[in-house]
Amino acid sequence: MDADELKKYGRFTFIEKLKMGGTGSEKIIYLTGIAAFDEWISFNQDGNYCSFEIYPNGIICRYQAGIQRQAAVGILFSHLKTIEINQNSLQIITIKNIVVFTFIKKQFKSLEKFVLKIKAHLN
Repeated sequence: MDADELKKYGRFTFIEKLKMGGTGSEKIIYLTGIAAFDEWISFNQDGNYCSFEIYPNGIICRYQAGIQRQAAVGILFSHLKTIEINQNSLQIITIKNIVVFTFIKKQFKSLEKFVLKIKAHLN
Protein backbone atom coordinates (compact mmCIF):
# COMPACT_ATOMS: atom_id res chain seq x y z
CA MET A 1 0.00 0.00 0.00
CA ASP A 2 1.55 3.29 -1.06
CA ALA A 3 1.31 6.71 0.63
CA ASP A 4 -1.34 8.03 -1.78
CA GLU A 5 -3.61 5.06 -1.12
CA LEU A 6 -3.09 5.42 2.63
CA LYS A 7 -4.30 9.06 2.51
CA LYS A 8 -7.89 8.03 1.75
CA TYR A 9 -8.07 6.27 5.14
CA GLY A 10 -7.35 9.50 7.07
CA ARG A 11 -5.42 9.82 10.34
CA PHE A 12 -6.48 10.12 13.96
CA THR A 13 -4.83 12.75 16.11
CA PHE A 14 -2.75 11.63 19.06
CA ILE A 15 -5.54 12.71 21.46
CA GLU A 16 -8.16 10.75 19.48
CA LYS A 17 -5.96 7.65 19.65
CA LEU A 18 -5.60 8.05 23.41
CA LYS A 19 -9.37 8.43 23.87
CA MET A 20 -9.92 5.22 21.89
CA GLY A 21 -7.39 3.33 23.98
CA GLY A 22 -5.23 2.89 20.90
CA THR A 23 -6.11 2.11 17.30
CA GLY A 24 -4.13 -1.05 16.65
CA SER A 25 -4.61 -4.71 17.43
CA GLU A 26 -2.08 -6.98 19.04
CA LYS A 27 0.17 -8.93 16.69
CA ILE A 28 -1.85 -11.93 15.52
CA ILE A 29 -0.48 -15.23 14.23
CA TYR A 30 -1.79 -15.36 10.66
CA LEU A 31 -3.04 -18.69 9.35
CA THR A 32 -5.02 -17.95 6.19
CA GLY A 33 -7.76 -15.87 4.60
CA ILE A 34 -6.30 -12.90 2.73
CA ALA A 35 -5.15 -13.76 -0.78
CA ALA A 36 -2.49 -11.04 -0.87
CA PHE A 37 -0.93 -12.54 2.28
CA ASP A 38 -1.41 -16.24 1.49
CA GLU A 39 1.08 -16.08 -1.39
CA TRP A 40 3.83 -15.02 1.05
CA ILE A 41 3.36 -18.00 3.38
CA SER A 42 5.13 -20.48 1.09
CA PHE A 43 8.22 -18.24 1.02
CA ASN A 44 8.51 -17.78 4.76
CA GLN A 45 9.45 -20.15 7.57
CA ASP A 46 10.00 -17.51 10.30
CA GLY A 47 6.40 -17.05 11.41
CA ASN A 48 3.51 -15.24 9.80
CA TYR A 49 1.88 -12.38 11.65
CA CYS A 50 -0.55 -9.61 10.96
CA SER A 51 -1.98 -6.67 12.79
CA PHE A 52 -5.01 -4.47 12.24
CA GLU A 53 -5.34 -0.74 12.71
CA ILE A 54 -8.44 1.45 12.71
CA TYR A 55 -8.30 4.66 10.71
CA PRO A 56 -11.06 7.29 10.51
CA ASN A 57 -12.24 5.94 7.14
CA GLY A 58 -11.33 2.25 7.32
CA ILE A 59 -9.23 -0.65 8.58
CA ILE A 60 -5.75 -1.59 7.44
CA CYS A 61 -4.29 -5.05 7.93
CA ARG A 62 -0.52 -5.44 7.69
CA TYR A 63 1.19 -8.76 7.10
CA GLN A 64 4.63 -9.44 8.53
CA ALA A 65 6.85 -12.44 7.82
CA GLY A 66 9.47 -12.75 10.52
CA ILE A 67 10.71 -9.20 11.14
CA GLN A 68 9.95 -7.86 7.65
CA ARG A 69 6.67 -6.20 6.66
CA GLN A 70 5.58 -7.73 3.37
CA ALA A 71 2.14 -6.41 2.46
CA ALA A 72 -0.86 -4.40 3.60
CA VAL A 73 -4.51 -4.36 2.57
CA GLY A 74 -7.19 -1.87 3.48
CA ILE A 75 -10.96 -1.86 3.74
CA LEU A 76 -12.79 1.44 3.62
CA PHE A 77 -15.75 1.73 5.98
CA SER A 78 -17.86 2.85 3.02
CA HIS A 79 -17.26 -0.64 1.54
CA LEU A 80 -17.79 -2.55 4.80
CA LYS A 81 -21.11 -4.33 5.24
CA THR A 82 -20.37 -6.28 8.43
CA ILE A 83 -17.57 -7.56 10.61
CA GLU A 84 -18.07 -10.56 12.90
CA ILE A 85 -15.82 -12.74 15.03
CA ASN A 86 -16.14 -16.28 16.35
CA GLN A 87 -13.74 -18.58 18.18
CA ASN A 88 -11.20 -18.92 15.37
CA SER A 89 -12.15 -16.60 12.51
CA LEU A 90 -12.84 -12.99 11.73
CA GLN A 91 -15.33 -12.50 8.91
CA ILE A 92 -15.31 -9.21 7.04
CA ILE A 93 -18.02 -8.73 4.43
CA THR A 94 -17.57 -5.86 2.00
CA ILE A 95 -19.50 -4.70 -1.04
CA LYS A 96 -16.94 -6.52 -3.19
CA ASN A 97 -16.14 -9.75 -1.34
CA ILE A 98 -16.04 -11.77 1.86
CA VAL A 99 -12.76 -12.18 3.73
CA VAL A 100 -12.53 -14.87 6.38
CA PHE A 101 -9.36 -14.43 8.37
CA THR A 102 -8.38 -17.48 10.44
CA PHE A 103 -6.40 -17.16 13.68
CA ILE A 104 -5.53 -19.35 16.66
CA LYS A 105 -8.12 -19.61 19.46
CA LYS A 106 -6.02 -18.06 22.20
CA GLN A 107 -6.07 -14.76 20.28
CA PHE A 108 -9.88 -14.49 20.36
CA LYS A 109 -10.14 -12.02 23.27
CA SER A 110 -7.61 -9.66 21.72
CA LEU A 111 -9.39 -9.60 18.36
CA GLU A 112 -12.81 -9.38 20.00
CA LYS A 113 -11.73 -6.15 21.75
CA PHE A 114 -10.52 -4.78 18.42
CA VAL A 115 -13.80 -5.63 16.65
CA LEU A 116 -15.72 -3.88 19.45
CA LYS A 117 -13.57 -0.75 18.86
CA ILE A 118 -14.41 -0.86 15.16
CA LYS A 119 -18.14 -1.18 15.86
CA ALA A 120 -18.02 1.66 18.41
CA HIS A 121 -16.23 3.87 15.88
CA LEU A 122 -18.90 3.13 13.26
CA ASN A 123 -21.77 4.10 15.58
